[in-house]
Order: sequence, then C-alpha cells, then structure tokens
Amino acid sequence: MPTIEQRLQHLEDEAAIRDLAARFADAATRADHKTLKSLFKPDAIFKIGEPASVTLKGIEEIDAHIRKLRDGKDFFVQFVHSGLIQIEGNTASARWLMREVALGPAKSGSGKSHYNNFGLFIDELEKVEGKWLFKSRNYLYLYLDTDLFTGKGIPLTAEISFT
Repeated sequence: MPTIEQRLQHLEDEAAIRDLAARFADAATRADHKTLKSLFKPDAIFKIGEPASVTLKGIEEIDAHIRKLRDGKDFFVQFVHSGLIQIEGNTASARWLMREVALGPAKSGSGKSHYNNFGLFIDELEKVEGKWLFKSRNYLYLYLDTDLFTGKGIPLTAEISFT
C-alpha cells in the first residue's frame, strides 16, 4: 500500500496535470501565446488528426501553427470537460474530452468561417524541474461542424490574466 506521502504526491501531480490542461484551454481562448509556449517541452510534438492531419515538432512550430489557427478569430473558446490521468513517476498520460467553438474571420469575401467541434486530446506529459509539461498532444476530432450558426462573437476587450 502506498504511503501517505506517496498518495499526497499523486494527488498533487494529478491536480497539477489538470491545471496544465485548463491553462492550455484558457490561454487558447485568450490567444495568450506566451502562456501556451510555456506549457510545452521545447521538443514537444503536437498532432491534429483528420481532417486536418497536421504534425508539428518543437515549440516554435507549434506556436506558429496555433497562431495561424487562433489569431484573427471574431470569437474562439476551448472547453476541457473531463480527463483521465495515469501517472508513472515523472511521466504521465492523459485523455481529455474537448469542445471548441469559433467564428471568423471572413474567408475570401464569402462570409464568416464557422467552427464547432468535439474531440479528444491525448497527452503525454513529463515533470521537468517540478513542473508538468506537455511532451506531446494529439487532438482527435469526434465531431466537426462548419455550417453557419447564428449568434454574435463578442471579443474580449480587457486583459484577463490569472497568475
């Protein structure tokens, strides 16, 4: 049976990993690229499954692609719903149910770009100098809808940070 110290460490690690996933969703929603970059190991791999089929290697390539996907949107929000975590020492695996909704920008004069999806993030994580980081993230689409939807995106006008 694990000791109290081992059980406490497990709970602390699990809480830190849940916080890491939440910080990613929060930073993606706010287009906070500095925070996004701080969540990955420098040599991390980021994959997006069908229909995008993208594999990115290294923090700079990951950041450039996230900027391309995220910046300029009239509205974007990412939700992390629930997660399963398996911890083995200083490495861990996690799986999260996700939802993303985005609007804009207009595509070549044809109107707004609509984006609504559900998916899974499958993560490999590593604890480096006491801090959990993404070693790899793999996004798998479960549902993708790009049809027109009603409503209006309201851009964030104030700096929102929580440290």
